[in-house]
Amino acid sequence: MPQPWIRSLVAAGLVIGSAVLAGCSSRSGKVPVTGSVLVDGAPGSLTVLTFWPEDPNAPAGTGGRVMADEKGQFVIGEKEKDTGLMPGNYKVTFSRFVDRNGKAVHGGGKKNEADSEVPSKESIPEKYRDRASTPASAQVSSSSTEFRFEIATK
Repeated sequence: MPQPWIRSLVAAGLVIGSAVLAGCSSRSGKVPVTGSVLVDGAPGSLTVLTFWPEDPNAPAGTGGRVMADEKGQFVIGEKEKDTGLMPGNYKVTFSRFVDRNGKAVHGGGKKNEADSEVPSKESIPEKYRDRASTPASAQVSSSSTEFRFEIATK
């Protein structure tokens, strides 16, 4: 007959093993995605990137949207938080507003009530803003998570 402490040890092992397996099976499968965007060869600061799944049957919420920082760098998700994009093929669209001096700014082209002039305008050509015509794509997988996009506006 086994010693009581052996039964306790086996029971504890089963509980811990079950918890580990349950934790593994609840992972979302998403991978963090990083990269950069250049606009006319310069860092695409404040460019909004939208990742659209190419699979028409992809579950809602499969894609993602992110704004590049001042250096044109972007990050979607964190490994530790099990966030990012699901592996798959994506079309990528871009949007970036600039002020009248060509400096990237947050926001849209709404008129300021105090001023009749539009404070900013879209600077990315239509072909990069439209999901159907964008030439940019990303094939996301556990081994392909870093992307570099280059946009020519001229």
